[in-house]
Amino acid sequence: MEHYERSNTIAKLLGLGILLIIVGFVLIFVSTALVAFQQQQGNVNVSGGVLVIFGFIPIGLAFGPHSDIIMIILLILALAIMILGFILRKTHV
Repeated sequence: MEHYERSNTIAKLLGLGILLIIVGFVLIFVSTALVAFQQQQGNVNVSGGVLVIFGFIPIGLAFGPHSDIIMIILLILALAIMILGFILRKTHV
């Protein structure tokens, strides 16, 4: 019974991962379309950021006039991902 529960949990996490990837692509597409639309109107003010996590080392990059707010959001996101990783590691070991 324990093996079934573990494989069910892995399947749920895999489904969640695929859903997050799809949501990420949709967000990228929508934001690109919005920036292109704003560029047509002539009032462009673009800010952005990237969060990459190698193991337990988060690397955040931000640019634009709102980069300080973006870096705070990326920091919170990195901490949430790391805490979630610690919690999942403790429950599965």
